[in-house]
Amino acid sequence: MKSIRKMTLAAVLATGMAIFTFNTTAQQQAGGATSIKGKVTSVDKSAQTIMIDGRTFQLLPTTRITSNEQQVSLDNIKTGQQVSGQYKQSAENKLELVTVEVSPSVGGTTEGTSSDSGTSFSGKVSKVDSASQTVTVGSQTYQVLPTTRITKNDQQASLSDIKSGTELSGQYKKSSENNLEVLSMDIAPAVGGTKDSTSGGSTSESGNKFSGKVSNIDATRQRVTIGNRTYQMLPTSTLTLANGKQTSLGNLKPNQQVSGTYKESTSGNFEILSLQVVGKPE
Repeated sequence: MKSIRKMTLAAVLATGMAIFTFNTTAQQQAGGATSIKGKVTSVDKSAQTIMIDGRTFQLLPTTRITSNEQQVSLDNIKTGQQVSGQYKQSAENKLELVTVEVSPSVGGTTEGTSSDSGTSFSGKVSKVDSASQTVTVGSQTYQVLPTTRITKNDQQASLSDIKSGTELSGQYKKSSENNLEVLSMDIAPAVGGTKDSTSGGSTSESGNKFSGKVSNIDATRQRVTIGNRTYQMLPTSTLTLANGKQTSLGNLKPNQQVSGTYKESTSGNFEILSLQVVGKPE
């Protein structure tokens, strides 16, 4: 009888060990880590934890956090973002993250980095809806708020200054309702103007003629404004002084009298072919 009891107990223990081994193997992946993928529902920086689809995971000093294959920190993880990674269960039953990969945010034509000041975007405006206070950049629609700061040439502007085809850049944050709310927008200066030359010049095979007074120089963007019209300098543009010597955009001065030729590009930019300084600044 004792022999039968011992055999029964041994069988039960063997079955228990087999079940434990099976469960452990099923839970763990290669290297003892388990895969996780889902949406971030909460971030607790003080406790160094994030909640993914209702489950709380612990970040360790050794946890590797990446986004677009670049190492980032917990500050880059926001509520609503999709993440994936690997975790291990500790002896205290905590789910300790080994790795976390933060999926890129969905935004405008070009997405930049995410920070406390928002996620950057830039691109060409395809639609402006004044009634709903939204602007569509590429295929993505952004919500303009009463607190949104809109600027143009470092001056305060408004939604009415934004037109289809305008180049924009700025910062936005995703709301709890998944709206992309604009924090700030900068309107790029329009390059070009009417098809007529600055002072009513004529058109020839070598391009449209212009003449006028320099009102602004943007050496960074290689642009020069003559009167109220902005022209784009090209690597092939020739700039000469009154004495015939070749010069560069950096040597131009506001209020100088200039003349030259330009052509309108397929994108509507006025591209300078040649520019000659004909007078000194006033």
